[in-house]
Amino acid sequence: TDTDTDTDTDTDTDTDIDLPLGATKLWIGAAGSATGSDISEVGGSLIIGASADIDDDGVSRVYLSALGEPGIAWLDSSSTILVAGASTSSLGRSVLGHTNRLGESRLILGMHGADSVAVMSMPSADTRLSPGTRGDPAVIAGALGGACGYDLAVGEMLTLGRRAVLIGCPTSTRGAALVPINDFELATSSDSLGALGYRLLEGTSERDDIGNAVASADLNGDGVSEAIIGSRKEDIGGGNSGMVSVFEGPVIGDKLWSDSDVYLFGEAPADFLGGALSGDHDFDGDGINDLVVLSGTGPAAWGSDDGAAHIFAGERLLIGSTLFPEDAMSTVFSADDSSWEYATVLAIRDVDGDDSNELLIGVPLDDAGGTESGAIYAASGPFVGGIDLADTAVRTAGEAGSRLGGALHYTLMDEETAQILVGAPGADMVMGFSLDTLFP
Repeated sequence: TDTDTDTDTDTDTDTDIDLPLGATKLWIGAAGSATGSDISEVGGSLIIGASADIDDDGVSRVYLSALGEPGIAWLDSSSTILVAGASTSSLGRSVLGHTNRLGESRLILGMHGADSVAVMSMPSADTRLSPGTRGDPAVIAGALGGACGYDLAVGEMLTLGRRAVLIGCPTSTRGAALVPINDFELATSSDSLGALGYRLLEGTSERDDIGNAVASADLNGDGVSEAIIGSRKEDIGGGNSGMVSVFEGPVIGDKLWSDSDVYLFGEAPADFLGGALSGDHDFDGDGINDLVVLSGTGPAAWGSDDGAAHIFAGERLLIGSTLFPEDAMSTVFSADDSSWEYATVLAIRDVDGDDSNELLIGVPLDDAGGTESGAIYAASGPFVGGIDLADTAVRTAGEAGSRLGGALHYTLMDEETAQILVGAPGADMVMGFSLDTLFP
């Protein structure tokens, strides 16, 4: 079933805005701020990235807001805490919430424009971040070649119970970084991300987009997470065919690209495999997490292939050292002309009672509702073989220019009400949709 749901919004005045059709909650950021660049939460607070400075006020932003009741929330208000960075830092492109073993909430914030990552306690007032700060907050530069912090993942990749931050550095010549989370606050003025932790995928090229997407997931059921790194412009299978590298946990020491335990390679030029990753759900019912990898995530002007989501069985991943999209247990594909550059993916647990998990794909450059309206595709399992989104998924489209689907996040608004939060950075909004709306 392919049913479009246009998210019409009344914007005649700044205070008279209707909820988009099908949405129950709307968070609105500053005009031109790209609110909805990324979404996370911790300790009951929503973390919303707003990575642009189109309004030329000199900052990029992260908003901290309560989930609140259904309705409209204005993020530039006294009830919202603002974490700000320089306009060139791209703060908010990647945000994470983390709770440590003492139950304390932490923010992990990418600042790839400043080649830095910030780790800090939950602030009680507006805060301005500056590169080189130590303590709490700690803002540590990459010193790995550039753009560290473009994507982030956190997990028990070092040993069981010991968490680390996996940091994508897409223009790096020395790989991604894996840093124990507790070491951020202990850093000295001379420490860089590379010095604090390990370098993964050393020896690759700054042209490969190393870590444009990263993930942490236990793919073999041993309780320790693997470090998973996408490099969508890797050329081994042909120009921009793409690659995903999996390092089995525990990950100890620096790793060359040749040290990967598993490689997933794009099969042909312009596959752009590895543009987005998700590894925290089991799709085949064996009790082990499976890995979802997007391909076709390159610029349309570069001849990128059509978008697809490949689901690899976790149990098989760590047996074979080299795999290709044809080895996936299922491929969910799109045959239309919309670009999947900047696409996002989110796996969620069974919604319709068939004991199979569901899949959400955000395509912010989709033109279903007008140029760059963006759209989210909700596909229900079971996932076996090739699946055409046009035949099986429910599509929710945005308004022209809104780039709906720029970020996806699952949350519980209360003890019983689950919602999918969807970033629309072109409209400076985050929208909340009930599962019944997306999976009717």
